[in-house]
Amino acid sequence: MFQIAVFVMILAFPQIVFAESADDLKSEAELGAISTSGNSSTTNFNAGLTVQKETDNWTHKGATKLYHSTGESDSGDNAQKFNANLDEHYKIAEKDYLLLSLSYENDRQSGYKYRYYEVIGYGRHLFKSETMEFLLEAGPGGRHSKPDAGPVEDELILRGAVDFSWKINGSVKFSQSIKSVSGEKGTVTDAITSVKALLVGQVAVGLALEVRNDSKPKEGVEATDTKTSVTLVYGF
Repeated sequence: MFQIAVFVMILAFPQIVFAESADDLKSEAELGAISTSGNSSTTNFNAGLTVQKETDNWTHKGATKLYHSTGESDSGDNAQKFNANLDEHYKIAEKDYLLLSLSYENDRQSGYKYRYYEVIGYGRHLFKSETMEFLLEAGPGGRHSKPDAGPVEDELILRGAVDFSWKINGSVKFSQSIKSVSGEKGTVTDAITSVKALLVGQVAVGLALEVRNDSKPKEGVEATDTKTSVTLVYGF
């Protein structure tokens, strides 16, 4: 039930704030196959939805993603992960912005029932053109983790992120993002490399490699997980 509530909150927020101009929203839905290694070695499917709205001073972005497998993981359970993110950017200069980031994740193989984060910070576009963008973000926040056994663990964190995208031509886009969150309970780093190629109309095919490393994984949990996915992406 909590996952559904987070899902609705993330995706409904831009619609509520900009109900009068919903036609200007940029949305993408994706569905595809995924192969994993690390704490699970399975092949099944993933699905996601992203909604984004930009105005003169604000950028609002909500995203959710689900990974699911009916095969068994190393722990003997179905491999399943759900995450949701809400990012708010407020422009303070031509290349600079303040940010608020809220995120929630539920990963059955992580050793936690759930983890959620809230971060405030600063971002800067080091380079931005019609075809290429490179930005950095940094800021403090909080992380709240519920282990499979034990009470909720609350801690202060520092978050840093790097994002690069390049529209190689009118049909192909390359993206690379790295995000690292560090606190007393360890440092979690996510790196995503992806290529998206337009097929026809609003339909594209996406290839992605996702790598997550936890410097202090729970007992019985591997430090590094990888996911390789092939998806169909529909923009609307």
